[in-house]
Amino acid sequence: MAELLVGVLFMLWVTALEKALCNPRAAFRLSKKRGVVDPKYCFTDVFIGWPGRVHDARVLADSPLYGLGQNGTLFPPDKTEVINGVRIPVVIIGDAAYPSLEWLMKPYADNGWLTPSQRAFNNNLSSTRMTVEIAFGRLKGRWRILLKRLDMKTQNVPLAVGACCTLHNICEIHGEAFDDNWWPNDNDDDGDDGVAVAALHPAVAMRNAISLNF
Repeated sequence: MAELLVGVLFMLWVTALEKALCNPRAAFRLSKKRGVVDPKYCFTDVFIGWPGRVHDARVLADSPLYGLGQNGTLFPPDKTEVINGVRIPVVIIGDAAYPSLEWLMKPYADNGWLTPSQRAFNNNLSSTRMTVEIAFGRLKGRWRILLKRLDMKTQNVPLAVGACCTLHNICEIHGEAFDDNWWPNDNDDDGDDGVAVAALHPAVAMRNAISLNF
């Protein structure tokens, strides 16, 4: 199953400096970067520039990644695995802020009634999502500009952040050492047990089928 989990979805908040044309005083603005990280800490997809107040799901829905996922062209259609009678395609892992989709796996909503297998599934999904935490930390550790306010025009923020991601990937691909001193300081559904699981929404059925293995 591990080879079907090819990426982790996340949001990066970036503080940019936006200068008003008719006001000499500067206003701060939070921008969002939506990205996908692979198991080797490389960014495989980035989408930068939405205002920070916009919900993560809205940012995803407006990105090219969403369109590719919805029309079935994001991943090779023949790369699937059958688990407990349900065909599981290649998926990206997301957190609770995102919708359940056939190509986007999210945890069960913890309403206090999760089964042991569903809790185990959530724990394993959370452990897998640590990949993005590490990649995010390594990105900010290498490119310290992301730890502070970006004193530039907002239209230049996507270029700056995108450049940092590209340089980060080059470092990771070539095995560039990462000094531990560079780590940034954080301060700077249904609970069915599988019966008629394939009759559920495809994304829910996929998640339920996998959870039965825990």
